[in-house]
Amino acid sequence: MTSGRARSATVLGAGVVSPAGSTLPDAWAVVGAGGHTRAEVMEYAELPELPVLGCRAAGFDPETFLERHELRRLDRTHQMSFWAADHALNAAGDGPDLARCAVVVGTGFGSELFQAAQLELFNKRGYRATSPLTIPVVMPNSIAAQLSM
Repeated sequence: MTSGRARSATVLGAGVVSPAGSTLPDAWAVVGAGGHTRAEVMEYAELPELPVLGCRAAGFDPETFLERHELRRLDRTHQMSFWAADHALNAAGDGPDLARCAVVVGTGFGSELFQAAQLELFNKRGYRATSPLTIPVVMPNSIAAQLSM
């Protein structure tokens, strides 16, 4: 614990993935105009028994920046985080010394969709059919851990 002295932080870049847009200028344009996203609300076909709703992230396409093996290995929440982090680092330019940067992610749970898919595989085909990455992907700190690596 510090001796009561306030410590400062400097935000050098930011990234976003949202129904308002998946670049900071796009999202700020919608928010700044006082508009709403008119986002398509969808039900998750992967979890038909649960009342889970979501909105499409406007302009987000993980296939444009992730390799094929990363698309298979990373859950959508991780893909979105990588997108936002990449945009934040690009916005920061040459400024940040990565050895002095922190990864801060607020979340209550890891990937529910990935966990549900693995549980279904386990129930249908046994433990050998499940991904060895199940625990690392669904842990609440998994996004921060993946980003920091």
